[in-house]
Amino acid sequence: MTAASGTPRLDRRRFIQGAAAAALLPALAPLWGEAAIGGKPVPRVGILGDSDPVGWFVRTAAVDIECRWADERRERLADLAAELVHLDLDVIVAVGTEAARAAENATRTIPVVFVAAKRPIRAGLVSDATRPGANVTGVIVASGVEMAAARLELLRVLVPRLSRMAVLGYPGNPGHESAMRDVRVAAAASGVEVQAASAATPGELDAAFTNMTREGVAAVAVLSDVVFATSAWRIASLASAARLPVVYEAKSFVEAGGLMALHADGGAVIQRTVAIVQRILRGEKPAAIPVEQLTRLELTINRQAARALGLALPPSLLARADAMI
Repeated sequence: MTAASGTPRLDRRRFIQGAAAAALLPALAPLWGEAAIGGKPVPRVGILGDSDPVGWFVRTAAVDIECRWADERRERLADLAAELVHLDLDVIVAVGTEAARAAENATRTIPVVFVAAKRPIRAGLVSDATRPGANVTGVIVASGVEMAAARLELLRVLVPRLSRMAVLGYPGNPGHESAMRDVRVAAAASGVEVQAASAATPGELDAAFTNMTREGVAAVAVLSDVVFATSAWRIASLASAARLPVVYEAKSFVEAGGLMALHADGGAVIQRTVAIVQRILRGEKPAAIPVEQLTRLELTINRQAARALGLALPPSLLARADAMI
């Protein structure tokens, strides 16, 4: 169904995530195939994360993967990580900062590869990005003030006289406090005032957008969180009704009807994660595998969302876009 039908695109979001996640398996298949042919035990890989996208649950004779998803209840991650540790795994892939922390707390011996964890040193996941020094390493996406400034600049292209914006965060996300500081620093350099907004449940999104409108903000930046991801269609609808241009951190929001996102290349994230897992399965220690930071971000724009907002997309913005929805 489409967003116009009034039905949230949760199933489509999970399909998109799952399709990308499934790419992990064929990429690793040659290594597992070698193990099977050589008579070696088939490696066992665990996957831990907040949400439950389809596509990870693939089984072949040469693949053994155990998945544990918290169904968006972060308090379950510690117990799920403990379950994985008791399965005698070779590697645990942890999706997101909280999943990585849960896995790291659950084991000091099983290698943990985190995906898209934010500020891993500050989060206590690694002691040094170049030589992690323990059983944890992984892939991070560029963040910080520079990335906040890049997203802010996109909003300023659409709203040239932008003087007041809002940042929507999830109060239970430990990374959003620092992300908010990054936006404030970037905005201060441009003379833009920032208002913090939050929603702990999908039901609080309506009040958040009502308050933004009442406070006279002219644009919004939405921080990434699994709770927001499951309500992507709703957020896009509220933004359209409020006539507010919004920039997101994930492409899935634009696919659900949001205006634009400056985001990581999902394929590159998977490829680099696969490369690290392969190195570990071949015998390398995560303590000596540097954390990889992907700095290239892609811009995805939704033309229909722009039309609904009455926005004319400048040629300069269109020229920068990597994808148009």
